[in-house]
Amino acid sequence: MKDRLFEIWFSLRCGVGNREFPELLERFGTPYDLYKADENELESLPCSRSLKLRLADKSLKEASRISEFCKQSGIRILFWQDEDYPASLRPLRDPPVLLYCKGNLPDLSRKLCISVVGTRSMSEYGKRIAYKIGYELGAAGAVAVSGMALGNDGVAAAGPILAGGATVAVLGSGIDVPYPREHDKLFAEITSHGAILTEFAPGTPPEGRNFPIRNRIISGLSEGVLIVEGAEKSGAMITVNYALDQG
Repeated sequence: MKDRLFEIWFSLRCGVGNREFPELLERFGTPYDLYKADENELESLPCSRSLKLRLADKSLKEASRISEFCKQSGIRILFWQDEDYPASLRPLRDPPVLLYCKGNLPDLSRKLCISVVGTRSMSEYGKRIAYKIGYELGAAGAVAVSGMALGNDGVAAAGPILAGGATVAVLGSGIDVPYPREHDKLFAEITSHGAILTEFAPGTPPEGRNFPIRNRIISGLSEGVLIVEGAEKSGAMITVNYALDQG
C-alpha cells in the first residue's frame, strides 16, 4: 500500500461533498503539493475562504492515525487521482475525494451496476421481490449496489451473494462502523463477495445527516436505480433524485 498520508489529510480538510477540490488538484497537482503551499499560495487558491483556512492547518495527527489504521486493517483507499477510483463518480458535481474500501471491489467499469433501494419497513411482497431482483442480478453477472440498510436494501444485497455474484454496499459511517448493527453478518459476507465503500473517515458514527449525502454515491456508481418500494418522502426517493440529476 503506498503512503496515503497526504491524500487522507487533503480529504479531511475538504470534507464530504466538496465541489471545489478537483480544480485545486488540477492547479497544484497533488495533495502533497497543496500541503507544501505557503500562505501566499493558499491565498491565491480558487476556493472558498473556509477551505483556505482548513488547508492552512498542516497537522497530520488525524491523517496519520487513519493511515495506520488502514494499513493494519487491510483497508484500501481509492483517491480521486487513482486509476482504480470508480470512473462513474468523476462526473458528479460533488464526487468523494477518496473512498475507503473493504473487500474486493468488482471492476465496475466492466460490469453492469444497478442500485437496489427501498424502505426499512418492507412488506412481505417487497422482501420477496428485493431478494429475487438481487439474486437475479448476481446470477446474471451484474453488481447490485445498495446502502445495506434494514429492509429492502439488506435483502437485495444478500441476494447476489447467494447467487454467487457480487454486491457493493455504501455506508453512511466509517468503514469500521458497520450500520445497522443487525447487519454485522451481512457486512462480513459482502466483504467476502464484493466490497464495502464509504467516504467517511474511520470512526465516523452513523449520524442521520450522513445518509442523504451518501446516496449520491449509490446512484453514481450505477447505470440505473431500482426502487422496490418506499414512501413518497423517503431516503429511497433522495437516491432517485440524485439519479435523475446524474442522468
